[in-house]
Amino acid sequence: ETGNSGSSGINDILTNTTASPITVSYLLTLPTNSSGCAGPAKIINLIVNPLPNVTPPISQILCEGDSLGINFATTNSGGTSSFDWTNSNTSIGLAANGVGAIPTFTLLNSTTTNQVANFSVTPKFTNGGISCSGTAQLFNITVNPSNTVTIGSSSPTLCINTVLTSIIHTTTGATGIGVATGLPAGVTASWVANTIT
Repeated sequence: ETGNSGSSGINDILTNTTASPITVSYLLTLPTNSSGCAGPAKIINLIVNPLPNVTPPISQILCEGDSLGINFATTNSGGTSSFDWTNSNTSIGLAANGVGAIPTFTLLNSTTTNQVANFSVTPKFTNGGISCSGTAQLFNITVNPSNTVTIGSSSPTLCINTVLTSIIHTTTGATGIGVATGLPAGVTASWVANTIT
């Protein structure tokens, strides 16, 4: 805060560009009276809390069944920092809101598509009985579904040189298959649109 002076009431807009509380001091002097006497000067100290901040969390892409917990961080010091957060998608296994760290939980996705949860975390700073809120930070968590595959459409027993009718498996959450191994000579496998043949 730039120094200032005046001859009436104090009417300043106080700022603090640091991460910790700062003290602003005012020296009050009284004018002399008609007898030429002045009273003793008075010092008034004001504490200006910093703007609360939170380190922006990283968005993540995880799988159904993974564990996740998030501890929020701040550069603020000299007071008590806290964090209020909201979650837009409770189907991933987490409450719609909370205070403090996001507790470790198991990610859920009972669908066949990716589930996206949008989060907002708002930092708060408390000192001297005064609480201030900072700018919310946004991030998201994407929960991919588990890959599943059905049993084959048939399990035939064939004679040698007999034509094999395609055996079909249906998948969910898959984006393809790796190299098929262990198949008899001349038999191949491929994946298209959630179907293995």
